[in-house]
Amino acid sequence: MMKMTPDDLRLSAYVLGELSADEAAMVERAAAADPAIRLSLREIDGMAGFLDGTFGTKAASLKPSQREAVMRAGREADLDGKVVELASARRRWRPWLTGIGAAAAVAFAAVLLSRLGTETGGGGGFSVSREVALLPLPGPSVGDGEVGVAAGGGGMRTQATQLESHAGEFLVEVAKEIDRSPLPDASELAAGSELSGFSNEPNLRLPVVLGTSSATWVRRWITEKEGLPPKRAVRVEELVNTARLPSPIELNGFRFGAEVIEWQGSKWLGLQWVAGEEDLADFQIRSASKAPRRVIGSFASRDDALLPSTLPAGRSTLVLVEFENPNSAMGEIRFRRGSDSSTMNLDEVAEPAGAEMKHAVAMAAFGLWLRDEVDLAVLTEALGAAESANADPVRQQTHQLIRKAMLLASAGD
Repeated sequence: MMKMTPDDLRLSAYVLGELSADEAAMVERAAAADPAIRLSLREIDGMAGFLDGTFGTKAASLKPSQREAVMRAGREADLDGKVVELASARRRWRPWLTGIGAAAAVAFAAVLLSRLGTETGGGGGFSVSREVALLPLPGPSVGDGEVGVAAGGGGMRTQATQLESHAGEFLVEVAKEIDRSPLPDASELAAGSELSGFSNEPNLRLPVVLGTSSATWVRRWITEKEGLPPKRAVRVEELVNTARLPSPIELNGFRFGAEVIEWQGSKWLGLQWVAGEEDLADFQIRSASKAPRRVIGSFASRDDALLPSTLPAGRSTLVLVEFENPNSAMGEIRFRRGSDSSTMNLDEVAEPAGAEMKHAVAMAAFGLWLRDEVDLAVLTEALGAAESANADPVRQQTHQLIRKAMLLASAGD
């Protein structure tokens, strides 16, 4: 039997309740054996909830009783692990957390809650202030784009300290603060920056972890306010980070995937790393190449000294790197975790772009269009490619959201 991969369309069908009992059991067995499958299921469910109500119909997502079951698993997991009963109106999402152990159950519960937007307080008294929750995570200190200064810039030091000492809890609390709070005023947000110029830096450090807050703001501005979000609410790197590439390469405590596509006269490389069941601490990632390239993003700060070096258990990060010359070699990617290191030749391991990579490019184009950095024709081309490649119903709803934004823009002209 062919091994199930994190981009298998049956995972979306599972979350939406469309599988037979035998097919659902197959997904559950795969999830029990593979952290990447568990992560993919969590992300699909989170995106389904993210789109809840956008088009007048309720997307499939966890019910209140299911949320409480996950919360209870995090609070009560014992040394044998907890069974998490997730009841569905069409089938029962059976306990595929069984047997993965207490630490994994707690990590899964914490990460899932970051997408569910529950309004309960954090565990152990840990909390994140609104000022810090609204801050973007920093990007690499290369490129010649103009960088904005975050509102309440002193919060950046607090952000860096909390993320390093309580990485998983920090991201959970940020997500909860974003979900339960009113949309921020633009003056509360960092100004961000335009897409940087290309850099010849031979060892370009990449961000280990990125947020996704901007995806929530963009969706809410379009659906609640029936308008386009202000530029400060649009963080291109965070929109990109809502996509999920297959990550078939197993390394020391994490998985890695790379896909590449030629687009708009350059080469776009998608890089994703997925933490296993333990935090990846003292973790650094570098792109080693002689070719001019840049990280796609609207980072409000670019400072290698501020880049986090911890990726929480169960978390994934997707980064897009654009190479100026589509014919240039992509060089190597270098991972360092403590004293362990590994290097891979990207021209050898990168796969041709699949549906998720095309979706990631469309999200980048959407963000850049919202920030007036590319024109409508660029977004239309990227969105068309993503729509043609993607049969995933959750992704299709995201593409409908983008179409709605395009209609709102045309109505305002």
